Amino acid sequence: MKKFLLGIGLLLFCFTMEGCSKDFNKKEINEIDMIRVLGIDYIDNQYSITALYGIGGPDTVNGDVETIEAKGDTLFEAFENLKKENKKDISFSYTSFYLIGQGLAKHGIEDTVRYLIKDETVKSNALMYIVKEVDAATIIKDAKEENIMLHDDLKAMVQKRLDSVTKNENTILWIYEDIENNKSSTVIPFFDYQDKKLGMSGYAAFTDYKLVAYLDEDTSLGIDLLNGIVKSSPIYLPDGYGLIINNVKTVLTPSLQSSNIHVTVHMKFDSVLRSIPNPEQVIDNKIRIKIKDEQTRYILELLEKTIAASQTIGVDTFRLSDVLEDYSTIWNALRNHQDDFLEFTKFDYTIESRITKSNVLEGWR
Repeated sequence: MKKFLLGIGLLLFCFTMEGCSKDFNKKEINEIDMIRVLGIDYIDNQYSITALYGIGGPDTVNGDVETIEAKGDTLFEAFENLKKENKKDISFSYTSFYLIGQGLAKHGIEDTVRYLIKDETVKSNALMYIVKEVDAATIIKDAKEENIMLHDDLKAMVQKRLDSVTKNENTILWIYEDIENNKSSTVIPFFDYQDKKLGMSGYAAFTDYKLVAYLDEDTSLGIDLLNGIVKSSPIYLPDGYGLIINNVKTVLTPSLQSSNIHVTVHMKFDSVLRSIPNPEQVIDNKIRIKIKDEQTRYILELLEKTIAASQTIGVDTFRLSDVLEDYSTIWNALRNHQDDFLEFTKFDYTIESRITKSNVLEGWR
């Protein structure tokens, strides 16, 4: 009778203590391998995933890294095989970076994004990047060989980018919401990988979530400018002047004119003069006006190049459709051309710029 009452008492105690039932199944952190970077490839009609994790858990340092890989005809099968291959349980709760190999990018990433977002253990704010011309597995295996905690390098590069732009628009959730909202075009940052060195280079452009082009750094900067997310960026004028632009504000205003869409791009920005071609040069009012006109021309050419590239590949790289949807009359008029509206869009520009100060001169002489 005492044993029975003791059992009932323990049972009631468990019900009154939050999480008690979970604690029975709780695993120690050293019983789980925390995946930090996951690469997903599509090779020979199969999904191939490669994971990098820290042997010491979340606080892993260089030298304590390991990799595992698995394949499958479906992404689900590949993930399940990955779990079988590893001796310990694995967790994606610490996975902050998903690298997509070029093969999968060309095959299409929609199914991958949908699979990841539906896994409750995957962080929706994890970042997705494309890897140019190589498999994601190559980068992860090289990191293991060199005893590099790739997660730390990626984190540093992301932080460096956030010094230049106001936000990242390549989270799994962000891309998934585009898919759910039937956005047929998008851009995702890509990495170059040469001589075992990883570098963030620009945007990869997608139509129907299949890779169609890589965009160079100038065009990618133009995309950020049109999106109005530039915080700070260097520009290099033809005459040798170097400036940092900041306080960028961009407004896109569309209208219908005959059978075309007309978009006015109104951009304002400030700049700081950081270098001059001749240290002894006297910067008088005439030279200041010249530099101001040159920086305005530089940005104008950059925007024109970006829009021309977007129209050529048919990708809404700077999310103009989001702006058009706010103008219901225009968007409804495009109901038969909402996927190719860029072909019928013309642009003009109003650019206001000023040089606020100089870091290379004590004052304007």
